Amino acid sequence: MRYHKLYSTKELESHINRLYEKLAPIAKKDAVYAPITTYFSSIISGDGDYCFSADDGYHFCSVERGIIHEEKTTQNLTEITYWVLEAQIFEMAAQYERQHRINHQDVRRTIFSKELQYLNFLGREYGKIAALEFNHILSANPFQD
Repeated sequence: MRYHKLYSTKELESHINRLYEKLAPIAKKDAVYAPITTYFSSIISGDGDYCFSADDGYHFCSVERGIIHEEKTTQNLTEITYWVLEAQIFEMAAQYERQHRINHQDVRRTIFSKELQYLNFLGREYGKIAALEFNHILSANPFQD
């Protein structure tokens, strides 16, 4: 049973873009800001990340070399927003790490830290999701420095 009306793809795009734009001043200060590259469309026409709304929920998929490599569906607005934001924020955090590399330190330390900073800025709920994911990654693959 659904407790809320799903946003249309256009409404979802507006919601995510409004939230993401709040991050612009901080990311620009770090010299890593980039506009969202996710396509808000159910029509897959090339490589990249796609996000859209359908009757069964919100969809997020990643296409590489014409093949869908990841496809997720949810009815949770926070979750779909996180998936889109995290994909973009990861790219900015990786760029930040490259610009501020610390020799003999696992690059994930800087990337994860920067991702958490940005996601927590946008909302604690996004930072909590990322922290859980990072803890899971690190339990299987600890830092190597």
